[in-house]
Amino acid sequence: MRVGTSLLIVCASLLVVVAGCSPEKAPASAIAEMTAVPEQSTFEVSTTDPSPPPPPAAAISLVDPATYAWQEGGLQGFFFTTPSGLWRCAILADSAQGGSDDQMAGCQPSSSMPMNVAGAPSVPDHYSGNVTAPNAILVNATGDARFASLSQALFWRYDTTPVLSYGQTLSTNGFSCNVQESGVSCRSDRSGKGFTFSTGGYQFEYIEARGAATPVSTATTGGVDPVLGKVTDTYQVGYGAVRPPEISNGGASLSGVVTEIVWNSWGGPTATGTGTTAHVTPESPSPGAAPQERASIVAFDLGECDGIFTYRSFVWFFPQDQSLEAAKANAVHAC
Repeated sequence: MRVGTSLLIVCASLLVVVAGCSPEKAPASAIAEMTAVPEQSTFEVSTTDPSPPPPPAAAISLVDPATYAWQEGGLQGFFFTTPSGLWRCAILADSAQGGSDDQMAGCQPSSSMPMNVAGAPSVPDHYSGNVTAPNAILVNATGDARFASLSQALFWRYDTTPVLSYGQTLSTNGFSCNVQESGVSCRSDRSGKGFTFSTGGYQFEYIEARGAATPVSTATTGGVDPVLGKVTDTYQVGYGAVRPPEISNGGASLSGVVTEIVWNSWGGPTATGTGTTAHVTPESPSPGAAPQERASIVAFDLGECDGIFTYRSFVWFFPQDQSLEAAKANAVHAC
């Protein structure tokens, strides 16, 4: 048979290696020759080589202090507001206060109210000395950072205050301040003492902001980005969407429409951004005739709406006209 012939040829071919294909044992020398592992060239890998250096830290994004400079009367400094519109802050070159607080950095609420900061301690009232809620957080050139009750809005300017964007740092006159998703940070460059705060809490420590802001994403949502509100009308735009570029309440009025939205953050307890909408004022009461200007947008009240993770409320407003807390009285509650 053909198969038998093939086996015979294979068996004959192996005679040069093993003494035949019989069941007899092959000589030990032949077995050793067959099973020997050929030598391989090797090289030593050093286990003491240093690990590759870590990537360099992102550069600090510094802004031009001249953009934020302002003075009135005896007050002189560099003023900014946060993208959310919640806080007004400044590096004061001359606070007109005298003493160690003549030069300092600090923040106050954008409305004339106590600071809404979780855990903030009570402080002596600036008039009576009685214990009261603070209305400022500050640090001077040499002293410790602290909360305070001030007699006036030292960290405000009374015109259109420029915004210090997330990830940017204002450094001038021996102080540095930055705004991040985690809060506002300021320090004395001379002493290194400073503070970081948000509505969620505070620490008396400066946190450096490096590079562009990284938006808060899905850390609190179990991997699912929240949506903006719940769709309740066919003509609504942006409702039920993630980071919508446009919002319309579905009506005919231009005051209920925001376009060209740029979101600075999304996914945290609040989402913030800016967009273009009609700036209705007593001088321009008609939305159709009002100028189209950039406004701040804040989405909040994060939670479930019909089983969907949602920002259940949102509002847009002009920080130069009113504070976020005041604007919330006209917020859209979309769940």
